[in-house]
Amino acid sequence: MIESLFEEVPKMFSDEEYEKQREDIIDYYQKETINILDRLYDEAKSKNFTSEVYKRRICFYSSN
Repeated sequence: MIESLFEEVPKMFSDEEYEKQREDIIDYYQKETINILDRLYDEAKSKNFTSEVYKRRICFYSSN
């Protein structure tokens, strides 16, 4: 049984349908991330904050 798993599991993750679903999921969440960040930047700007990205972190500073 374990031997058959070693054969079947890699096949499941190399299937074209799996790859398409994986890419669709990644694409969806990348777009969601961009939308959320855009809203965050707009809200910060409306409250007189500036932002800076540093090593995958976003810092907000008061513009006052």
